[in-house]
Amino acid sequence: MTKRIPKYSKHGTGQARVRIDGKDVYLGKYGTPESKERYNALVADLLAHRHEDQEVTVDQLAIRFNAHANEHYVQRESRGRVANVKQALRYLIALHGPESTTEFSAAKLDGIRNRMIADDLSRVYINDLIAVIKQAFRRGVVWGLVPARVWESVNALQTLAKNRTLARETAPVEPVDPRHVKAIQKHVAKPIWSMVLLQLRAGMRPSEVLNLKPGEVDQTGQVWTYTPFSHKTEHHNKQRVVMLPKTAQAVLLPYLDRDDADYCFKPSESNVRLNGKRKVGERYRRDSYRTAIQRACVKAGVPKWTPNQLRHNFGTDVRAKHGLDAARVLLGHSSKATTEIYAERDLAMARKIAAKL
Repeated sequence: MTKRIPKYSKHGTGQARVRIDGKDVYLGKYGTPESKERYNALVADLLAHRHEDQEVTVDQLAIRFNAHANEHYVQRESRGRVANVKQALRYLIALHGPESTTEFSAAKLDGIRNRMIADDLSRVYINDLIAVIKQAFRRGVVWGLVPARVWESVNALQTLAKNRTLARETAPVEPVDPRHVKAIQKHVAKPIWSMVLLQLRAGMRPSEVLNLKPGEVDQTGQVWTYTPFSHKTEHHNKQRVVMLPKTAQAVLLPYLDRDDADYCFKPSESNVRLNGKRKVGERYRRDSYRTAIQRACVKAGVPKWTPNQLRHNFGTDVRAKHGLDAARVLLGHSSKATTEIYAERDLAMARKIAAKL
């Protein structure tokens, strides 16, 4: 019989606790991220030391993998990956949590995927979530929690092909009409508008402009460079260097007169009156940035658009004027195929093209 996972619970003192082998282990203040992280680590360690003759359930594997993901994806650009892990594990636990990992199979994974399709998740998102579950079982083999034959079965499930399944297809992201961009200017805070202009003029991802700090900007030379400490492809050992032409420098310059480790764009410096009912963060979040833009669209009477579309505007414009390779290097893509998405070899080429912008 498999031992139950000890519960995360609240002590009368307000502390979080977990009972292991009859002893209470206190984790810190109940409900805090720190206490939950410590709980995940303790449970992961507990599972790692289970005897080989004890069966491991799917929910135990999920808990261990969740703790692994929280440790592995620590950089700010990995938060979306952590969210995908949690969502995938929710489906896994809900449908097969109490079952032994030895009983899992490709057929059961296909059943999870069918549930995702029924829940109207997009095909691309479903493929991402299924990849997470596959990765959990692969790690389970490494940890000795999953038989290799189970991983081989799970890995046999192919990804959903475009336009060949019942899964919902997402429409390609299109550039936003420049008139609709200009229309929101008087309806957004000054830092928001500056971020919009910076994306248009340097092709940054929304996360790159949100996390921008003065210490990451090299102001030497005709073209400045922004090298994010953390970025989308860092786990592939790739460096991301954003070229900042003079038009982008003009937008950014007023926000560089602060500590190197401070965020350039801060909600506290907004010229929009705050109601005082909510705490102002040290930087804009991805959702708050998008929400501010879309609320401004409503006020301006134009169709809603998102910050990610601005990068498409930049890519399309650069490709039209300087070619596909120029768009690729300035956007930080590894292949021309990725740049094609924007309808639309190196740092020396990027710098040369940026100087002409």
